Amino acid sequence: MAPRGSRGRSVSPADARAYLAKAESWLEAASESLEVRRWDVAAGSAVTAGINACDAVLGSLLGQRAGGEHAQAIDWLQGAGADGRSAAHQLSQLLRYKTPAQYDPAPMSEQGGRKAVEIARRLTERAGAVVARRRGLPWVTSASTFAEFTRPYASMPKVEAWVAERLEAFQHSYGVGGGDLRFSEHLVISYTVPELAGPVQVPCSPAFVGPALGERPPSASFPWEWLDPATKLVVVSLGTH
Repeated sequence: MAPRGSRGRSVSPADARAYLAKAESWLEAASESLEVRRWDVAAGSAVTAGINACDAVLGSLLGQRAGGEHAQAIDWLQGAGADGRSAAHQLSQLLRYKTPAQYDPAPMSEQGGRKAVEIARRLTERAGAVVARRRGLPWVTSASTFAEFTRPYASMPKVEAWVAERLEAFQHSYGVGGGDLRFSEHLVISYTVPELAGPVQVPCSPAFVGPALGERPPSASFPWEWLDPATKLVVVSLGTH
């Protein structure tokens, strides 16, 4: 329920889906800008994506969106359960990039651009799951990493239980039933192969489709002369970045 006395605008189920579609479009634009190293455009597009994602969540859960400043949307999200508070925190983080990306003369850093897009991606993914399940629509989880399939917090049972409790409390608060919102009951797409992912330890049956291949960006310079061809090398990779 929206805070009493707060000014809002009515949002229909169709409007909520439209806000989600806008969030996805802006997120796509942000990702494309990262590929061509336009950090300001990437961060600015990410901010717009995050705002629309939050409008989709609020519209789906409350039937309204905030009609005033962004601070009002954050206030409403903070009253929307445990996950709403998380979304409010993410939106607060994302809005820090709005002025540097859109108004300041200094260029946005690569780190700032990539961070803004990552925050917007998490917000948009959460909004998609909430809107779809709330409206009884089929939806799909796109798993960019298989880490969640292997119970990454298994060695920290209290942390694992806390995460599960927060997710469950949020879903039940707004009648969003079903299983974990991180894993669609319709389809989970994983961009790897079973041999690399290992045993799946969560309640889902991923469709392993292999790597998602696209055009490679221009190769960065590398001092190959530093390497001794007669010496064995070990490649250490930290994620996909």
